[in-house]
Amino acid sequence: MRGASAGQRDGSLGPWAGCSAWCVLCSDRRLGQPAPRKTDQFPMGGVPMRYLPGTMKKALTFFIAFILILVVVFFSGGLFLSKTARVERSRIIAAPPFILQATLEDLSTWPEWSAWSNERDPEAKWTFEGDPGLGMKWSWDSEGPLKQGSLTVLASSEDELRFQLVFIDGEQSMEAKDSIRLVPTPEGTKVTWSLDLEFDELMPRWMVAIGAFDAMLGGDYEIGLEGLAKRLETAAESSSGTDQEQEPAAGG
Repeated sequence: MRGASAGQRDGSLGPWAGCSAWCVLCSDRRLGQPAPRKTDQFPMGGVPMRYLPGTMKKALTFFIAFILILVVVFFSGGLFLSKTARVERSRIIAAPPFILQATLEDLSTWPEWSAWSNERDPEAKWTFEGDPGLGMKWSWDSEGPLKQGSLTVLASSEDELRFQLVFIDGEQSMEAKDSIRLVPTPEGTKVTWSLDLEFDELMPRWMVAIGAFDAMLGGDYEIGLEGLAKRLETAAESSSGTDQEQEPAAGG
């Protein structure tokens, strides 16, 4: 056959005799070199070794472009996200507003019923300053989960109590406005506990957008309301039982 190579003429190529001289699989064999191993020919899912550098280059280019897009979206998109966040939970508690106010403005009771307690962080040390009501301050210091922080009473009435809440973790600190609204109901009092946060940084804004703060802090407020309800409702039941025992004695 005209134009055939020496290997084709003497039949030494065997099953490769009819292949093109530029065939990827047998070109090295046609040039008199040993045939490459299968693992060398197809190192990554059937991609020949000679094409691997180009594939890696495309993958790297795609990866860099993807990262750049994420960075642009993070910074540009974050500017349009809300700077504020609110965590809020409500519960009906079988107690009148004035009883709730007296308990809430006395910060020395908080470790007994709130999520910020010795049960949660046995290493925490509490400090209380001032008398119950306006200006009273509760501070804590711990190497455990609660770290450092304080809660200060800013306003107190039968309708609403407002607090300043500070969390400190190393060199980072966060201030927030805490409020508890009290609305009388036929069953007792609807207690609405709210935490208002404000951020300038972009990362917290993205956390607000995905609901991270509500997920992280909402549980603490639910625990607090449940503990407050148990404390006051148990006290009310005990008081009611004592009164019932005294009535027959007074009548006798």
